[in-house]
Amino acid sequence: MRLKEMKQLIEIQFVFLALFLGAINTASGDAPILFSPHLTSYVDKVTEQTRRRLVVERQSLPLGLQAAFIPDPRFIKIILDPSINLKTNYAEYSIAHEVTHGLLTYAKGYAQLIAKRPLTAKEQTRRSIAAVLVEDIVVNRILQTEGFAPFSPIYLATVQYETKVANAKGTYPHPDLANDEEGRDRWMVLRYIIAWGLVEYCSLDQKSKDVIAEYLRAFQNAYPKQFSMAEQSKSIIKENDIFESQGYRKAMASILDLWKLNDFLQMAD
Repeated sequence: MRLKEMKQLIEIQFVFLALFLGAINTASGDAPILFSPHLTSYVDKVTEQTRRRLVVERQSLPLGLQAAFIPDPRFIKIILDPSINLKTNYAEYSIAHEVTHGLLTYAKGYAQLIAKRPLTAKEQTRRSIAAVLVEDIVVNRILQTEGFAPFSPIYLATVQYETKVANAKGTYPHPDLANDEEGRDRWMVLRYIIAWGLVEYCSLDQKSKDVIAEYLRAFQNAYPKQFSMAEQSKSIIKENDIFESQGYRKAMASILDLWKLNDFLQMAD
């Protein structure tokens, strides 16, 4: 797997995302997106439940991000980087994934993390990691329930690469914006928790189970500090029913406390 592809997956999972599907912003010059019948049906379901129209805008995103959910008073609004090829399975998965974040926010009562004050770049990174740490587990299970894969088409290849790095006791791959020790540690915890959540809460075929199980073992052996941090987050998740909004809120309150994020972040409906 090429490093560029791996970083695409890393970055797209890094932010709290969701998608608005009705049309591409005409200012971008793109033609309307043609969705598969499966994705079209799912988007229709989400828009009916949220009572919000879905809109996609194509524009460059900061920090190397590939997709982003933008809170909006009327729509489920998604930004897609122009580098994403809309005809690929990767794009379809990404759209379904981000739409599901919109479903949780606007129809299921899942709280959003908002800033108490203007954030520094480092604090914005902390918020981005915390925002998907628990919610991506919920999104992945919903996706599978709706007939989609619970992970990206390039996820297993990425995990195999990360396993190879761990077995070599190498520096864990991380996005450029998580470039300090605390940011890298929390990024690693995020990656571990997402993998563990797939095994714990989704129905995987044997190959996927084997690939992810090998990654989890390699991570534990190579990175004891970050594994210990991940175990703390895992315990919080298991103690709460994150698949309903109040359980999610309780889990996130504990994560904010554990990671000392309460000074600048709070949850809001």
